[in-house]
Order: sequence, then structure tokens, then C-alpha cells
Amino acid sequence: MTHYFKAIILLAASLLFGFFIGAYGLEYYESTTFKPWSWSSPPVVMNCYGPELSNVYLTRGVDYWATRGENVSFIEAKFIKSACSEEDIAGFIIIRKAKQRQLSSPTLALTKRKTTIMTGMVSATIYFKPGAYKLEHIIEHELGHAFGYMHVDAPGHIMN
Repeated sequence: MTHYFKAIILLAASLLFGFFIGAYGLEYYESTTFKPWSWSSPPVVMNCYGPELSNVYLTRGVDYWATRGENVSFIEAKFIKSACSEEDIAGFIIIRKAKQRQLSSPTLALTKRKTTIMTGMVSATIYFKPGAYKLEHIIEHELGHAFGYMHVDAPGHIMN
């Protein structure tokens, strides 16, 4: 029984060690790479924010990235209740209105990405503080995160 118990403990410790080394490696990769993730096919951008988010803002943001080689399948500007009830959808960049406590005080927007090591970007959700989408370049910046880009330390860069 002692060898069996030692083997279980050793296996559990090895798995935990491997998990933490892998998580650290992934964290390091993301923090040192400007674009650690990409989409295998162009995503759909969907407005789940609501009708006050004009298609003009979405198109402006998508066009900014299109001139830099990032493409989308299309923009779904119409609020589709059944699709917007899902938290995230594979192949979609969903834009939502942040709930009251979803963002910390100075934060105007937040992008959450779902990725896998094998396929890259799976889905992205952008949360805007109500009305913040109107600020100059904020949609472009958050779409940059949704396309897989990280922050850079370069004044004037959209991802700064």
C-alpha cells in the first residue's frame, strides 16, 4: 500500500508541477509577444451592446484593422436576442455593455479572449462601460485585443 500511495502522490505532484510550468510559460509567451494569438478564419463581429451602438462605430473600428491585414466575415449590427444570450460564441467577436461591477473604476473597456494552443483564437467578448464606445480609438484598441494583439510600450500606437 505504501508504494501505491507514494506513486499517487508523485503523479499528483508531477501533474501540478507540469500545470504550473505550462501556465507560467503561456503567461510569459503572452507578455513578451505582440500578437500571440490569431484567428484561423475571419470572425463575425456582433453587436450585443444594443441599438445605441451605431454600426458606424463598429465599421470604423473594423476598417482600421482591415487596413492592417485583419479581416472579419461580416458585422452583425442587429441585436439578436438568442445569440446575445450566450456568453461567448466560437468564431465571434461579441460587443457587450458592461454590467455595473464588471469593470473596475478607471477601466472603460475590457476584452476577454478564449484561446486554445492548437487553434488560436476561439472567441472574444468586448465589454464597454456604457457610452465609452464613443471615445476616440477605444473600439479600435479593443478590437486589437480581440484580433489577438497585446499592449505595447510605444506612445501613439493604438495598442499603447
